[in-house]
Amino acid sequence: MSTQRKLLLLRALRKARAREPAVTRDCGVAVLAASGLGDERYVVLEQVVVACLELGDLEQAQSCLGRLQAQFPSSSRVKRLTGMHLEALGRGEEALKLYDEVLQENPANLLVLKRKAAVAMAQGKTREAIERLNEVIDTFQCDQPTWQELGEIYLANSNLESAAFCYEELVLLQPGNPAYHTRLAEVYYTQGDLAGLVKARKHYAQSLAIQRQGNLRALLGLVHTCQTLLAAHGEAKGRHNALRGDEKETTEALLGLGTDLLAQATAAAPAGGGARDFGELAARALQLG
Repeated sequence: MSTQRKLLLLRALRKARAREPAVTRDCGVAVLAASGLGDERYVVLEQVVVACLELGDLEQAQSCLGRLQAQFPSSSRVKRLTGMHLEALGRGEEALKLYDEVLQENPANLLVLKRKAAVAMAQGKTREAIERLNEVIDTFQCDQPTWQELGEIYLANSNLESAAFCYEELVLLQPGNPAYHTRLAEVYYTQGDLAGLVKARKHYAQSLAIQRQGNLRALLGLVHTCQTLLAAHGEAKGRHNALRGDEKETTEALLGLGTDLLAQATAAAPAGGGARDFGELAARALQLG
């Protein structure tokens, strides 16, 4: 591959924000060895540093980082990369001091605030990481990756109520994202009570209403949730915590259609119909939830 094509590939990876560290490092090192790159050289250097840190190639990362430090000694971006290199070397406390210096100049530096949370997680300080991520959210309420990371930390620590809150925020921020609905449904299902199961059914159904093809995770979740709901209804029949008639009917219909779609998916057969029916049932599930 020519140097020009490698450069075009690096540009494409940056534009797509794709993580291909091995390709980035190999192409980047080759491009940097050529002449005539101009100011784009520094963008490629930054790209290669991050790729090398992901791969654990600390020697090459230091080589590229040194060139950036020489050219931009006071740059907050270069300081952040330096901090990441210190993290990779296991020198988290030194990285934190450097991040604090950057934040004194710009307290709203989102990437550096996130690095501080990453250091806390690497040191096993989960509570501190949660506090730092909450500080990020206080300033950047619409930052979806932070909400998602915080939700996953809560899940890992069995704090289902807080995890559900995080994914509820993500659904509000991007209601057309099926993955957020599916993850929120999984959290509700894990809560285990009837109200949680009904909410799980609603969000699994919404996930599938947004993306029916290739959404096997939500489909399996919907079928299992409906089965669990109907089993719970049978045990609670006649009591206040049983499903209402319309809820039971919708659950049975969703279970039937979900089972059919699951059979089609596992048989690798094209789904013939049911899209309109599923959309109508999903809408009913949303109203009932």
